[in-house]
Amino acid sequence: MIPVSRTLAQRAALVALGLSPLLACSSSESQGLPEFTQVVDSQVTHDVGVSWTVSRTLTRVTSTFEIDNLTDAKVYDNFGLQRPGRGFYVKVSGEI
Repeated sequence: MIPVSRTLAQRAALVALGLSPLLACSSSESQGLPEFTQVVDSQVTHDVGVSWTVSRTLTRVTSTFEIDNLTDAKVYDNFGLQRPGRGFYVKVSGEI
């Protein structure tokens, strides 16, 4: 069911209960019927990173390698959209 239909179903249920479908609420969490509320379960991801710094007389160079979502777990944001899987990142920075 698409979100628009879900909203229409919520309004129809409120009208059937004798309530106004335009009730003013303090937050969006309190709107609608509980059976139409989407819940995103708790999720765990593992990230790992390594940094190496080399210092010389006048310069310093730092290299970093990171892996996000090491186990490539399926994770979702607060709206139920799937987030990207495993990611690899390399960063090199220097100071003179």
